[in-house]
Amino acid sequence: MKTMRIVLVALLAVLMGCGEEGGNKGFLRLAITDAPADADEIEGVNLVITKVEVRKGEAWKSLKIFSQPVVINLLEMTGGRAYELVNQIIEPGTYGPVRIGLRFSSAQGGLVINPHSSVSLTDGSQQSLALPDGIPAELVVETSFSIGAGGRADYTLDVDVRKSLTQVDGQYVFRPVLRAVETPRTGLINGRVINNQASKVLVLAYTPGQYAVAETTDGLFPNAITSGRVQRGGFALGFLPPGAYELVFVQLSASGTSAAFLGRKTVTVSANETTSLEVDMANGLQP
Repeated sequence: MKTMRIVLVALLAVLMGCGEEGGNKGFLRLAITDAPADADEIEGVNLVITKVEVRKGEAWKSLKIFSQPVVINLLEMTGGRAYELVNQIIEPGTYGPVRIGLRFSSAQGGLVINPHSSVSLTDGSQQSLALPDGIPAELVVETSFSIGAGGRADYTLDVDVRKSLTQVDGQYVFRPVLRAVETPRTGLINGRVINNQASKVLVLAYTPGQYAVAETTDGLFPNAITSGRVQRGGFALGFLPPGAYELVFVQLSASGTSAAFLGRKTVTVSANETTSLEVDMANGLQP
């Protein structure tokens, strides 16, 4: 009888270690989000994802292989929305970087496997999205994190489409520009815009002091952390680490290649909170 009690206690300990909280395992969640494209004719930027991997030590560990590739329209993942790629139990340890396998057509043409990454245009047509020659079909996020037993890691990968997408000889080319943030330690800006007479207004978030007039002149805004369009009298900027930000408001041309400076406004973001503000385009912006 004593032996049986010892066995039962040991079995109970094992079962408790495999419970809802993962016991001696950890949890990992990865999601993907986006900042919008600028050109009026672009309706969707569709990335085809085939797998998600993470590096542990010297080896890549497979987190998920999609039997049917997942097609994500990045332009639907703006304003604080994100697509969940991974949410699963994982062995404790130190991980990074993260690698996301993609499917593209070749920039030089040739064999095309469907579905493949593409750009949807407002006229109803689609064009293949290509990578520059020599760049592998993957997103590599240079971040590292540690997960302890029963611990959690939750990261959002922010792909900046407006910086990543270019046209070369009529072909849409994708040069990935992205950042990774620890999701629970980020906040959201939710803005209401009044007295706006301008069309196609873009809002860009900068670390104070990083905005320069030259960024508006060439329309690239390389120092902006993220951006959003003013639509239906409002805008949202998601997944911002806590701190002070300078919001820069510009009016874009139809092609998105040039912009006119409208003004700026400062705001502070707190972790895991939504910062609401009203922006008076006629009187509430700083020059």
